[in-house]
Amino acid sequence: MQQENHADALDFAIKGYLVAKDIGEDAHKLAFLGLIRLAVEELVGGPIRKAKSQADQKHICSFCGRNEMEVKLMIGALATICESCADEIHNNFRKQKPE
Repeated sequence: MQQENHADALDFAIKGYLVAKDIGEDAHKLAFLGLIRLAVEELVGGPIRKAKSQADQKHICSFCGRNEMEVKLMIGALATICESCADEIHNNFRKQKPE
Protein backbone atom coordinates (compact mmCIF):
# COMPACT_ATOMS: atom_id res chain seq x y z
CA MET A 1 0.00 0.00 0.00
CA GLN A 2 1.18 3.52 -0.70
CA GLN A 3 1.79 6.14 2.00
CA GLU A 4 -1.32 8.07 0.88
CA ASN A 5 -3.49 4.98 1.39
CA HIS A 6 -2.16 4.55 4.93
CA ALA A 7 -2.95 8.19 5.69
CA ASP A 8 -6.48 7.66 4.33
CA ALA A 9 -6.82 4.54 6.49
CA LEU A 10 -5.66 6.51 9.53
CA ASP A 11 -8.18 9.26 8.82
CA PHE A 12 -10.98 6.69 8.43
CA ALA A 13 -10.01 4.92 11.65
CA ILE A 14 -9.88 8.16 13.64
CA LYS A 15 -13.27 9.23 12.32
CA GLY A 16 -14.68 5.80 13.16
CA TYR A 17 -13.22 5.98 16.66
CA LEU A 18 -14.79 9.39 17.26
CA VAL A 19 -18.21 8.22 16.05
CA ALA A 20 -17.98 5.13 18.26
CA LYS A 21 -16.98 7.36 21.19
CA ASP A 22 -19.97 9.63 20.59
CA ILE A 23 -22.44 6.73 20.59
CA GLY A 24 -20.73 4.85 23.44
CA GLU A 25 -19.69 1.72 21.53
CA ASP A 26 -16.64 0.51 23.47
CA ALA A 27 -16.07 -2.57 21.29
CA HIS A 28 -16.04 -0.44 18.16
CA LYS A 29 -13.70 2.10 19.78
CA LEU A 30 -11.21 -0.70 20.46
CA ALA A 31 -11.52 -2.01 16.91
CA PHE A 32 -10.84 1.43 15.46
CA LEU A 33 -7.87 1.87 17.80
CA GLY A 34 -6.43 -1.31 16.30
CA LEU A 35 -6.83 0.20 12.84
CA ILE A 36 -5.22 3.42 14.01
CA ARG A 37 -2.26 1.42 15.34
CA LEU A 38 -1.81 -0.47 12.09
CA ALA A 39 -1.98 2.68 9.97
CA VAL A 40 0.49 4.50 12.22
CA GLU A 41 2.88 1.54 12.10
CA GLU A 42 2.82 1.59 8.32
CA LEU A 43 3.32 5.35 8.20
CA VAL A 44 6.30 5.30 10.58
CA GLY A 45 7.85 2.27 8.93
CA GLY A 46 7.54 -0.50 11.46
CA PRO A 47 5.75 -1.91 14.46
CA ILE A 48 5.37 0.13 17.59
CA ARG A 49 7.45 -1.55 20.28
CA LYS A 50 5.81 -3.37 23.13
CA ALA A 51 6.91 -2.86 26.71
CA LYS A 52 9.30 -5.50 28.03
CA SER A 53 6.57 -7.09 30.11
CA GLN A 54 3.01 -6.39 31.18
CA ALA A 55 4.30 -5.41 34.63
CA ASP A 56 6.70 -2.88 33.07
CA GLN A 57 4.03 -1.43 30.79
CA LYS A 58 2.60 1.85 32.01
CA HIS A 59 -0.65 3.06 30.62
CA ILE A 60 0.29 6.30 28.91
CA CYS A 61 -0.79 7.87 25.65
CA SER A 62 1.61 6.81 22.88
CA PHE A 63 1.33 10.29 21.36
CA CYS A 64 1.43 12.83 24.23
CA GLY A 65 2.71 10.76 27.15
CA ARG A 66 -0.09 11.62 29.57
CA ASN A 67 -1.05 8.81 31.94
CA GLU A 68 -4.34 7.25 32.92
CA MET A 69 -4.57 9.48 36.00
CA GLU A 70 -4.61 12.59 33.76
CA VAL A 71 -6.78 11.53 30.81
CA LYS A 72 -9.13 8.79 29.63
CA LEU A 73 -7.16 6.27 27.57
CA MET A 74 -8.06 3.67 24.97
CA ILE A 75 -5.52 0.86 25.19
CA GLY A 76 -4.79 -1.16 22.07
CA ALA A 77 -2.55 -4.18 21.54
CA LEU A 78 0.57 -2.13 20.81
CA ALA A 79 -0.41 1.49 21.34
CA THR A 80 -2.52 3.69 23.58
CA ILE A 81 -4.25 6.92 22.66
CA CYS A 82 -6.07 9.45 24.80
CA GLU A 83 -9.27 11.14 23.76
CA SER A 84 -7.52 14.50 23.44
CA CYS A 85 -4.96 13.15 20.96
CA ALA A 86 -7.61 11.28 18.97
CA ASP A 87 -9.63 14.51 18.73
CA GLU A 88 -6.55 16.56 17.79
CA ILE A 89 -5.48 14.12 15.09
CA HIS A 90 -9.01 14.05 13.70
CA ASN A 91 -9.16 17.86 13.63
CA ASN A 92 -5.79 18.06 11.87
CA PHE A 93 -6.98 15.68 9.16
CA ARG A 94 -10.19 17.67 8.74
CA LYS A 95 -8.16 20.88 8.21
CA GLN A 96 -6.04 19.26 5.49
CA LYS A 97 -7.62 19.49 2.10
CA PRO A 98 -6.86 16.95 -0.63
CA GLU A 99 -4.66 18.29 -3.40
